[in-house]
Amino acid sequence: MNSRERVILTLNHTEPDKVPIDLGDYVTGIHIIAYRNLLDYLGIEDKNIGFNNFAGQTANPCEELLERFETDTRWLRAPLAFLPEKFKPAVEGKFQGIWDQFGVFWGIDAEKELDEILYYDPVINPLSEMTTVKQIKDYNWPDGTDDNHMIGLRERAKRLRESTPYAIVTSPYIGNLFETTTWLFGFDKALRHLVRNPELIVAAMEELEKYWYDYATTFLNKIKFGDEHYVDIVCLQGDLGTQSGPFMNLKRIYEIHRCLLQLLLYEKSRQCQ
Repeated sequence: MNSRERVILTLNHTEPDKVPIDLGDYVTGIHIIAYRNLLDYLGIEDKNIGFNNFAGQTANPCEELLERFETDTRWLRAPLAFLPEKFKPAVEGKFQGIWDQFGVFWGIDAEKELDEILYYDPVINPLSEMTTVKQIKDYNWPDGTDDNHMIGLRERAKRLRESTPYAIVTSPYIGNLFETTTWLFGFDKALRHLVRNPELIVAAMEELEKYWYDYATTFLNKIKFGDEHYVDIVCLQGDLGTQSGPFMNLKRIYEIHRCLLQLLLYEKSRQCQ
């Protein structure tokens, strides 16, 4: 049984020959400080250390490490999405960090030494002062059909499918609807809007659903060969809670979140069948 078969069997609730191992993407990553320490401990040299998620400071693990842990998955993402270890964050006022595609600045105190930074927070929130649905709809939302950052994606998908036995996983935050509103408005303000001005949250989530629909369609078309998409697992993600439980009224978020997420899930699953 190879890795791909092992993972698919497990997801179909059938017992495999052994427990599959997943390591190396956004949600199964390793912090770059821990990664360097692990490389030193194992005596592995990675000449191209880089970030797969700069804001979270998680590393893009090298093939030798993945093989050492008998990892059954490989993450599918365009090469341009990875940043080198020596990447210098931008400076915005009192913060240093990086802008994302939504105009959110992920930052930390500009005086902090780079090797002391554990992660970056969404400190500049572009929708924080908006008070009407029209303002939100008129915001300069990113174009989900823009494929300039997907250069090399198709080639990587082809190599992983045709030359390796691994399960291919992609998780570029597809479907992250409500959590992204907490970045756009700011966490406290997003939760207040959810109670007092839910139409603002709905308006933002509608625009996010359009973006992710276009993004996912563009992404999946890039890795389609004939009738097959060269991917085994497409992850949809987004935080609705913390370690201690949900951080909002579940009934309220269910009312506004369900329909948009169901639409996104239905359309993507239909395309992949």
